[in-house]
Amino acid sequence: YNRFFGDETVFQLNLKDDGVFSITELEYKHNNSSYFLGGCAHYGQFDERPEKMRGSVWGYAMQSVASKVHLIGAYSHCFSNDVNCFDFVGLGAQMHLGKTELGLFTDYARFSCGEEFATELTCQFSCGEHCKLQPTMHYVLNDDVNRLIGLLRVMISL
Repeated sequence: YNRFFGDETVFQLNLKDDGVFSITELEYKHNNSSYFLGGCAHYGQFDERPEKMRGSVWGYAMQSVASKVHLIGAYSHCFSNDVNCFDFVGLGAQMHLGKTELGLFTDYARFSCGEEFATELTCQFSCGEHCKLQPTMHYVLNDDVNRLIGLLRVMISL
């Protein structure tokens, strides 16, 4: 859908065409560490593929190793063989330095069209009470792409 109003509005509910999607995630916090376990299920058509149930599970952890340093681990798996991404695994670290957060994350994903490795280096800092800036460098390597990509996120809270 590509319009706000009319027959192709993004706000319509069409179970026959869109199917039903359900998502759940649990979080456990302990001693400045966080652990997540989640899953999702979709029943319906996907692109031109037949109508059926597709499901995925994931888990990730932010393990505190010092008062301002976390190690990050993530894994997800899709149980259907007709999706775009089957597996994802990633490792990283996050560090707080005053009002600045530094992060490094590298991952591997197995897609229907091949495999991909990616690494992201990011920094987030406050520039006032209501604004944060997050410059990021993202390196992507797969069969078709070998690129370094720059990104600047601007987050405004009111």
